[in-house]
Amino acid sequence: MGRRSRYEREIEEILRRLEPPPPRRPLRQRLFSALATLRQALRTFRLEFSPQSLMLLSLALAISTYPLRAIWPPLVLPVTLASLGLFLLALVAAAGARRRPFRPGWRGRPLDLSAGRPSLWQRLLFWRRRHHNRYPRL
Repeated sequence: MGRRSRYEREIEEILRRLEPPPPRRPLRQRLFSALATLRQALRTFRLEFSPQSLMLLSLALAISTYPLRAIWPPLVLPVTLASLGLFLLALVAAAGARRRPFRPGWRGRPLDLSAGRPSLWQRLLFWRRRHHNRYPRL
């Protein structure tokens, strides 16, 4: 068994000597490919914070300062300031957010309700027909 592994090692060594090493790419090309991979990874992993999530994070930090007073008092002030900063950031983000008009939809598809909704005149006529027979004239 020992002879076989020795032969295998010798054959692998001879093959390594015969085959030229793969050409190394230049450093600039390797850096560009690494940056391209990093950009692609960052494109797929985007963090988007809504004002609501910032507000909830601010509230969680504010609540966490209460037990933090007993555990590590010097950390209370920075956590409180971070909470206030996040709260103000959430308010600014909510005020500056673009408002999209509400569009009713069902399962991701927009609904067109303008065609099926009766006009004010039609609603008055329907109401008159419905109530006209209830109260007969004397």
